[in-house]
Amino acid sequence: MLVEVINMPMPKKPTSLHLLHGNPSKIKDLGKNEPKPKPVAPKPPTWLDKEAKKEWKKIAPEMERLGLLTEIDQIAFANLCQEYSNLIKWQKVVSEHGATYEHTNVKGEKNIMTRPEAILLHKSKQLLKAYCAEFGMTASSRGRIQVPGQKDEEDEMETLLSKKSHK
Repeated sequence: MLVEVINMPMPKKPTSLHLLHGNPSKIKDLGKNEPKPKPVAPKPPTWLDKEAKKEWKKIAPEMERLGLLTEIDQIAFANLCQEYSNLIKWQKVVSEHGATYEHTNVKGEKNIMTRPEAILLHKSKQLLKAYCAEFGMTASSRGRIQVPGQKDEEDEMETLLSKKSHK
């Protein structure tokens, strides 16, 4: 038995992500009255476990550089890092013992049961995907992000080649 996914409404995309995506929806007053916290990465909370803190230190600097992590994002970002740690923990158990196990009931009948860690692994993957989407960290959102001032390597190569071909 797998955990059911609860259909939750999609939250409004932050202005910083709209801008990085090039504002494809052409919103005119984008972020006009939106609070604008400074893009300074908060410190990891003390309650994070070792693996979560390691993940925080790995990705927080890049998130800060992109302007996607601020002091007020501490709880959401901490949950993302902790869920990543949980995913690793459940994956190790499932990899070692399998996703199912054989259980003998009181009548002596053998049943194949889903290991609780497999259910938790599935839920961790769902939660982590949702947290990553909140911060623009999914593969699909990366393809749409345009960081101001950053040029694509292919664009630089095309510019160089077009200059040489005009000579």
